[in-house]
Formats: sequence, C-alpha cells, structure tokens
Amino acid sequence: MRRPTMDNSFVFHRGLDRDLSTAVRAEGLWITDAQGKKYLDAGGGPICVNVGHGRREVVKAMAAQAPPFTIKKKELDLVVETMESVLEKMVGSAHT
Repeated sequence: MRRPTMDNSFVFHRGLDRDLSTAVRAEGLWITDAQGKKYLDAGGGPICVNVGHGRREVVKAMAAQAPPFTIKKKELDLVVETMESVLEKMVGSAHT
C-alpha cells in the first residue's frame, strides 16, 4: 500500500537529494529565495528561538554585547599552536 504524499513545495528543505533554494532575504517571519518565493520560517530547535529576522532591537543588543574583535589574540595563539603541533605530527608520520 502506498503512503499518501504531501506537496512539500512550500518547505525550505535541508536535504541534499534535490536542488536547494538559495535564501537571499529575511524579514520578520519570512525568508525569500532567489526566485522571490517566500517561506514561513517556522523552523526551530533546542538552540534556536525565532524572534523574527531583521529586528533592529535585537541587532542593537547584539552589537552592544559584541567584543571589539571577533577573535582575540589569546584564542588565536592557541589555535595556531594547536595547528602547528598537528602539522608537525603529520609531517613526522609521513616520513616513517
């Protein structure tokens, strides 16, 4: 027995088994793709609370809390040291 199918053309799919739409704009609860088609952004999850896109008060609060640099030197130094260590081990094991 075949299962009934639904028209999911209104869903912004995450799967890789089809051509994906490209989101180019978002405002409020709507995402618009490159062809101008609008999708209701009803997605969410344990780490996502949808308060709407483009809300100036949210952007203002984010900007006020952002540090002056995206990556601070201390964190960058740790990343570089770790990468150098990994590369040394890779090069060393390539010659054995």
